[in-house]
Amino acid sequence: MLKQLAATLFIGFVIAAGVSFFESNNGQLSQPDTEEGVSRRPVMMSATASPVSTGRAIEISKGRDGHFRTTVKLNYADVPVMIDTGASLLALRESDARKAGIYPRRDDYTYSVSTANGTVMAAGAEVRELTIGTVRIRNVEAFILPDEALATNLLGMNVLSQFGEVSFRGDRLVLDSRAG
Repeated sequence: MLKQLAATLFIGFVIAAGVSFFESNNGQLSQPDTEEGVSRRPVMMSATASPVSTGRAIEISKGRDGHFRTTVKLNYADVPVMIDTGASLLALRESDARKAGIYPRRDDYTYSVSTANGTVMAAGAEVRELTIGTVRIRNVEAFILPDEALATNLLGMNVLSQFGEVSFRGDRLVLDSRAG
């Protein structure tokens, strides 16, 4: 099944790589600085919003860069992710996979994945438990990519589809486990 989904990850990787591209594009497609020492360029935010649980619904605020980012618990490790409806699967950077106790061997990298930076080999893995807000999801399929091939971890549709409803309320992404 992972081989069938590999091709559909392309859109998610284009989005993640595009954010990195615009950061390093020396001011193109960004506003000029208007105050001394204050940059107006979009930046890849390392800080992530904590999901707010309201009953069984989880709300994630939109960041200044227009993306929804939060921290999830993978197995026992806190890992930052960007919500990406264009990614079919959870996609993890090697360094964050290691934090979660996932150590793919070199010969596990058998899936060819197209990214904005070219084709890269990914390893298939399974996360025993992913927790976002108060919701736990077990046995989550994931791709592991080299850190240099993936700017940020992507929380894809295989996780989002576990919620009964995914919607927007203003600048918040709402994941509702009750609606299913």
